[in-house]
Amino acid sequence: MSKNSPNGVPQSAKKVFSGVIYDIYQWPQKMFDESYEIFEKAVRPSLVHVIAVVGNRIIVLEEKQPRSKTWFVTIPGGRIDKGESSVQAGKRELLEETGYKSKNWQLIKEAPVKGSAISFSNYIYLAKDCYLADKQNLDNGEKIRIKLLSSTKFFHLADDDSFCHREPQLSILLLKARLNKKSQQEFRKLLFS
Repeated sequence: MSKNSPNGVPQSAKKVFSGVIYDIYQWPQKMFDESYEIFEKAVRPSLVHVIAVVGNRIIVLEEKQPRSKTWFVTIPGGRIDKGESSVQAGKRELLEETGYKSKNWQLIKEAPVKGSAISFSNYIYLAKDCYLADKQNLDNGEKIRIKLLSSTKFFHLADDDSFCHREPQLSILLLKARLNKKSQQEFRKLLFS
C-alpha cells in the first residue's frame, strides 16, 4: 500500500491535469482480486468561512455570481490563496466582501474532506467585535448585499433553501443550536461573550 500525502493522494500518484482550481491525480490501485484499477482524485485549494459578529448581530451575505440564476444566502468566505494561511484568508475575505475587520479571531472548526474523490479542507472562523473599516472590494464575479441577523435568525439559515451549504459542518452547528437548548446556549456564549 502506498503512503498518502496530506491531501489524501498516494505519493506515487501522477498529476494528469492542472486546472485553474482543480488538479487531478491518478494512480494504479490494487484491488482485492490482485488486479489493478486506475483511481483518481481532484485536489483543490481549501476554503474558509467566517462567522462575523457585529455587536449582537451576525453578518450574512446575499450573493449572486455569474453561475447562479438567483441570489443565495451565505457567510463571508472563499478560497485560500497559495501561500496564505486559513486565518489570513478569512481576514482578507471578510474585508473584501464586507469592508469589516476584526482583531478577535478564533478557529471553530477545521473539516478536512479527504475520503471522497475530492480533497480540500473547510475552515470555520469566528470573528468577534467586527467593525466597518473600508468599503467592499468585490471581484467582477460577485454581487454582494450585507445583512445583519440576530442569532435566532442565523440559527434558522440551515433550513433556508436559499442558504448556500458550502460548509456542511456549519449547517450542523446551526441545526444543533436551533434544536438543542444546551447547544444554543453554548453557541450564543461563543458568539457574544
